[in-house]
Amino acid sequence: MENLCECGCGEKINKKRRFIKGHQNKGKTRQNDEGIMRGAKARKGNIPWNKNLSKETDIRIAKTAKKISKAKKGKTKENDKSVRERSKKMAGRTKENHAGVRRMATTKIGITKEINPNLICSEERKRKIGKANKGRIPAIKGQTKYTNPKLACSTKRRIEIGLFFQGRTKENCAWIRTKAEKAKGRIPWNKGLSKATSSILRKSAEKQRHNALKRLEKTGIPIQIGKYEKEILDEIELSIGRKINRCYRTVGYIVDGYDKLMNIVYEIDEEHHFTSKDSYKKKDVFREEEIYNNLGCMIFRIRVKDWLKYRI
Repeated sequence: MENLCECGCGEKINKKRRFIKGHQNKGKTRQNDEGIMRGAKARKGNIPWNKNLSKETDIRIAKTAKKISKAKKGKTKENDKSVRERSKKMAGRTKENHAGVRRMATTKIGITKEINPNLICSEERKRKIGKANKGRIPAIKGQTKYTNPKLACSTKRRIEIGLFFQGRTKENCAWIRTKAEKAKGRIPWNKGLSKATSSILRKSAEKQRHNALKRLEKTGIPIQIGKYEKEILDEIELSIGRKINRCYRTVGYIVDGYDKLMNIVYEIDEEHHFTSKDSYKKKDVFREEEIYNNLGCMIFRIRVKDWLKYRI
């Protein structure tokens, strides 16, 4: 006859044992078991031996951490039963329905490096972390909320975040107070700078434009073309006798047309490109400068309003 675990899980065990390790206390809590209640009362007020110790300061903790990391290396839900059981146990636990999650959430609020010195990361530790992570490719590299739905912040989550910070001010929240005190009197690094004057901001803006174009490609959203753009460019093609590259990409911008042979950019301007004083908007002037600096081309701008006047 097969020996089964007495907790009722149905798992096979050795003849010498009655339970699988950890199953003897399955379903037992302080409320329904006297033994656990007595142990909790006896331990009340005891200071744990490993309080305020870490891998860096204590050899015993470092050895234990090594053993745990070796034992857990390569274990996933697919290939390990204990990981599956743990994920099942934790599934559905939130601040609303579980005291442990609620306790963790409340204890972490307002804790800073000044309050808890264990949060301070030394230069040596930073170097060690850097060495350990060198060459490691992040699991979510290249993924966005558009390609991976897990990264998208749902409306429900946004509401939860909003409710969490609702009513919290410098007066009643230590975390906000410490952040405000640190920032007091600090001058922002980008104060008085703009894309036109700062190369860092210019590069950052270019990166953002490239990322926006990539998102358009992935989502399959078509690029908007002006009402008369195709007609005007068709006329130019007939007059010069060669094809023009439509929706040409450069420095994160999309130009309406580009003649590579003559190095000429054609821009078809609708009325939203102009100010009330009939001059080009600042962003259009900056855009023109960026395109010119990159291609070193001649930019030929055609206003739709003028083209309609002299249209044959």
